[in-house]
Amino acid sequence: SRVANLKRSITINKASVNGGSNNLSLVNLHLEAYDDGSGKAAQTKLLKDYLDMEYESGNYVIAAGDFNQTFSGVDTSMYPAHEGLWKCGQLDCSQFSSDWQFEMDTTHPTCRSLDKPYAGADKSTFQYYMIDGFIVSKNVKVKKVETLDLGFAHSDHNPVLLTVELPADADSRAEETQTKKPSVSQKVTISAVGDCALGKIEQHGYDGSFYDYYDRYGSAYFFSHVKDIFDRFDL
Repeated sequence: SRVANLKRSITINKASVNGGSNNLSLVNLHLEAYDDGSGKAAQTKLLKDYLDMEYESGNYVIAAGDFNQTFSGVDTSMYPAHEGLWKCGQLDCSQFSSDWQFEMDTTHPTCRSLDKPYAGADKSTFQYYMIDGFIVSKNVKVKKVETLDLGFAHSDHNPVLLTVELPADADSRAEETQTKKPSVSQKVTISAVGDCALGKIEQHGYDGSFYDYYDRYGSAYFFSHVKDIFDRFDL
């Protein structure tokens, strides 16, 4: 039986752009996984309200992370659900206005199942998911979304790379009381790696667990194959 449930949260970071007239608001998230759907729905509603507030303030807005849901309209037929395993939810994009873009790259799966060790398993029959992505305000120009196929080397997730452009003359909801500045676009590349739980589920044994790999390889092991990704990009 479950004796505790993780408390999910979001992390908000803001960077001043366009000479301080706007913010780039970045929301890093990890939504509910093991619920009946009501937790995901409530968290998605809170997320939507916050994103709308930021966009209405004239900011560029990007929400990124593990939604534990696939965006509606995304074709996941290449990653069919296996009977008896955890099933992800679906985020209904129609509950958001046309001010928002929903980005996932299905070229490679973003997540794998934890029901058995990945090493040595038949990769062609493994359970995969598409649950990591981005919600982007329409005043941000999406240049590229790419799931990096690292073979789940250090996590049950693959990193996803988003490259965007922040046009200075993009449509904004802010009050048009500021002096219009010359149009200068800014290109920002954001990399997201998740989810990274520093521990293990109690039902799983020691072999192949976080603790096993920590004891064998040390703390630097877990991000060693993605460190160069973080070093190359902006945020």
